[in-house]
Amino acid sequence: MNNFPEKDWKRLRSIQKDKLALVCGRILDETGKISQEREGGEHQAFLNLWTTVNQGNSQVAELFDDIRRSTALQKLIAWKMHGLLSDAELAFFTEETQATIRQVEHRLR
Repeated sequence: MNNFPEKDWKRLRSIQKDKLALVCGRILDETGKISQEREGGEHQAFLNLWTTVNQGNSQVAELFDDIRRSTALQKLIAWKMHGLLSDAELAFFTEETQATIRQVEHRLR
């Protein structure tokens, strides 16, 4: 599917900000937990915090950097695989996009 439908592109763009906020919220929740618990002492907590932030940054980059119509389908698939796109939300995309995402999701699981 080289030509990502305009309707789907507009839909993706309309939910992109909320999906980014969701991922960032998850990362912030995890960093808050690490900061609060300080398991292994302050230095270990700092190292755990550093690792979590770096992994979170990589995840944000994978999911949200370089979103264009030519990468939109790959981003939607990644969102679905990371639990950011529900079946109810997927239903707002065209049948073609839904089928492609479900097919890839099925192969990857």
